[in-house]
Amino acid sequence: MDLGNPRPISEAHVVDFLHPGYLGSAAVLLSLPALDLGGIDFDTALAACGLIAGNRWSDGFFSLDRDGAVSVERPDNGILREPQYFFHLPSPLDPPYPIVPRDVARRCVLSNYGDGLEMAHLLPAGEDDWWLSNQMQQYSPTQLFSRNPIDGPANLLTLQANLHRVFDERHFCFVPKVREKNKPPQLVLHVFNSTPSGHLPNLWHNRAVHPIPTTVAVECLFARVAWTILSPCVFDMFLPSTFETEEVSPEMCRQMWKNARSRSPRKRSPPRSDDAADEILAMESPSPHDSGYFGRDTLENDGCYNDEFGYAKQYEGERLGRLRKRKCSSEELGDVESSSATAV
Repeated sequence: MDLGNPRPISEAHVVDFLHPGYLGSAAVLLSLPALDLGGIDFDTALAACGLIAGNRWSDGFFSLDRDGAVSVERPDNGILREPQYFFHLPSPLDPPYPIVPRDVARRCVLSNYGDGLEMAHLLPAGEDDWWLSNQMQQYSPTQLFSRNPIDGPANLLTLQANLHRVFDERHFCFVPKVREKNKPPQLVLHVFNSTPSGHLPNLWHNRAVHPIPTTVAVECLFARVAWTILSPCVFDMFLPSTFETEEVSPEMCRQMWKNARSRSPRKRSPPRSDDAADEILAMESPSPHDSGYFGRDTLENDGCYNDEFGYAKQYEGERLGRLRKRKCSSEELGDVESSSATAV
């Protein structure tokens, strides 16, 4: 089909395609310039309307009346020339068939700011092994633009670049809180680990989150809470002191409790050498990273100990200080027991 030379846009009228379930200007789905010999190509218009109606190309049709009593067949030359057409789907008009909403400008879910934005993963992209082992892909259907479900909209939020950095360092996450009695909970920012400046808790703690995309999965939000709480900065006391766990009978538990209560540190034999003492102290004072719990060493996992803020140096200094104190105490204890033995 020869469409000829298109008219200049200034000389072309438009063809409106209307939703039969609405009235007035709200009914206009599309207004397309009539550049195809004074009209619109039938197949192009059908594809465009079907796209807005949720990819309904096979069963959608045009008509000149709101009720769709008489459908408009494809013209011989394939050109729609009337000033307006209704686009119908084979479904009742009450309620009207849904359409795909227009894209809205992205904004930070915390500040509502529209500049300097980044897409933040709720579960970091580096945690794909954990994602797969816990079958999180069931909550995040694969998108056409990515074969990895962890990069899908169910696991993404829009944040300002500066807040994204602090978010990746596991300082805060989003939790539901009941702010007023008999009111539904609100999603708010909760600070689990402060920053050196103190600005994060002062400015953002308990700040209500702006509406988040409906595509975000609540399961991913909850998984982020767990990932934040289990960070070395928040959960750093119990796991380093736990070497092995097992299930035992109640009788065994009672016996272990009795043995623990009857055991006295004074009865511990002194180290046989300085090297042996160092080995014992090293075993008694593992760091969070030595616990074997945090398996993946990534920037996002280690953000709490980022050298930029001096956390790593401060932590290591405190740990070495404890080691020196323990070593001195052990040596002094050994000297005291040796002196006692000599006196006897």
